[in-house]
Formats: sequence, C-alpha cells, structure tokens
Amino acid sequence: MLLNGGGRRLRIFLLTVFGLLGVIFLWATSDTDSTQLKEAVASWPAAVASHFAFDGGGSQDGDPGGFPYVGGGRKYDEPVPPPPALPPTGDSHDAGASSMGATGAPYFVLIGDSTTCGQAKEGGGWGDAFLWQLARGAQGVNYGVNGALSTGYFHSPIWNAAMQEVRTNALARPVYVTVQFGHNDQNPNSNVTLDMYQDTLVGMAREVLEAGGTPFLVTPLARRDFDLDGTTVTDNLKDYRERTLQAHAVLQDDEASKKARAINLNAASLAYIGAIGKTAAFRYNKWHPLVNDTTHLNELGATVFARIVADLMLGHPAALVPSGERDPWAPGAGNDDGGLSGWIRPDPYMTGLVWHGDPI
Repeated sequence: MLLNGGGRRLRIFLLTVFGLLGVIFLWATSDTDSTQLKEAVASWPAAVASHFAFDGGGSQDGDPGGFPYVGGGRKYDEPVPPPPALPPTGDSHDAGASSMGATGAPYFVLIGDSTTCGQAKEGGGWGDAFLWQLARGAQGVNYGVNGALSTGYFHSPIWNAAMQEVRTNALARPVYVTVQFGHNDQNPNSNVTLDMYQDTLVGMAREVLEAGGTPFLVTPLARRDFDLDGTTVTDNLKDYRERTLQAHAVLQDDEASKKARAINLNAASLAYIGAIGKTAAFRYNKWHPLVNDTTHLNELGATVFARIVADLMLGHPAALVPSGERDPWAPGAGNDDGGLSGWIRPDPYMTGLVWHGDPI
C-alpha cells in the first residue's frame, strides 16, 4: 500500500502526463476539426497546397503577426495536375481566349488574404479547393497570403511574382486572376481607408490587364457571425462589398479596362450562411482550441465556398433560389462566362444544395 505522500505524487505525475498528452493532441489537430476532414484534404493532390516562404498577418480576421514586405513566396511546386477529361463542350476553348489571342487551357492565379490561402499552409480559404475543381488541362496557383492587406500586397514582392506568373502564361493561354481582400483592411489598425482599398483594387485590376490576364474582383467571403440571439447573420463586410463593386464600376467606365469582371462572393456567401443557420454554418469554421473562428474555413468549408466561387464565375446569380422553386441556371454556353464552363468541373449535387440554402 502506498503512503499518502507517495499517492499524491503519483496522482500529480499522472495528471501531468495526461495534461501533456492533451497539449500534444491540441497541437497535432489545430489545423482542422476532424479526422474525416484530414482524410479529405489528404486526398487532394500534393500540388494543391500553398507553398509560401512566409506566413503572417496581424488582423481582424485572426491571423497572427504582421504581413511581411520582404522576402517572397513560392508558387506550387508544380501546376495542379489535370483531372480526367470531361466531354467536349463546343467552342469553349476559343471563347475563353484572352485579348492576346491565346487559346490553350486557361491558367488561374488566385490573389488574396487568408480567406483565399489554403489550409495546407495554415490558411483558411477557398483557393486550393477551387483549383481542384479545374478540368481538361486547366491549371492554377494560389498566391493567397495570411494577414495580407490590399495595399501591402500590391507593393510587395509576392505581387510582382504573381504578375510575372500572369505574363508568362498569357503568352500561350488565357489567364484569369481572382483578387479578394477586405478582411484585414477592415482592421482599424491597418491604416487602410475605404478609398485606399478601392483605389488599390482598381490598380491591381489594371496591372493584371496590362500583363495579359483577365481580373475577377471578388467581394470578400462573408464571416459566419450572427446576432446575439443567433438567428440573423451579421453583414459586417458591407462597406468592402460595395467598394469592391464600385472598383469594378470604375474599370467599366474606362474602355481599356472593360474586360475586368466582378463576382459578388460576399452577397452569395452571406445569403447561404443566413439560410443554413448558425449551427450548420459553424461546421465550416476552421478549428481553434479557444474561439469559434468565423472567418476562416476548414476543409469542408473550403470545398463548399469554392463551389460558390466556381458557380459565380460560371454565371450563377449571387442569390439563392426561392424555396420550392427549381434553379433556372445551369453551367454552359448560355451564360456570359467567357467559355469557363469548359474548364471548371461541375458538381450538380453541391450546386443544388448550396443555391437552395441547404447545408452540406
């Protein structure tokens, strides 16, 4: 029989061991919320991962630290490998050609903050999941950076690298560039005014056009925040949604930049989050041991909102289908999508659920 002192020491020892095991468990699982989701992302090709030389960001969206203005990022070690071929889709190859006359399979360059950056590099965005929906030889690269401000990104080496990516690929094929910011710019400590934000998006789009690409200004992914009673989703990025669309309107007033496009991800994701409710929306939160991260996405959330991005690019209106009605939209030649329907793999099941406001 153990003495009282020995028994206490044994209990303390066991508690310490279990405590350490708990800490190790939290550390090992801090990038997702379940084994199922880990297995899901592990099934994506190794190329679908953000391989940057830095992470960072001090922001309202929960990124630690500050966005670095030195150094640089690396793109994927190789382009996303093409999935199995889809059936031919008429003249979509030619319809997707850029102003430079390139007619090869398109190339996508994704630019933004952590809500674009992939989970494999501690991000919480839709970008990597979007790239895995490309088909028939279309490829892409995710230049999303954790904690990025629109202004800081625009004057950083990563922007220069992205533009070189555009120029190189535009010689042989159409290049589409998504630009999504706002989460970090909204932070009062960012010193980025709404006018600066809008002007930066206009400047980015014009440089993309000069490099031979087609810019898509993307309104910021909605946060999964609800009011105190948990029934109404909070529209806390409204100003950045409106300023992104105003930036697009400025571009449309200039004949040289009319090819710039915009998709209203904020309106679409806000409507979807409101429709499925707080409990279902929180299933898409990136796992965190202390708080509900309503800004960043886990792998399941990335898949869902990447589908929304894809459908918006293919011409779906940024509004849910009324309950009990059939969605009149379908991807294909009938949409003003520049021929992209030939290069983005459809998912009728997920598309149907999302646009009818049903959780996945």
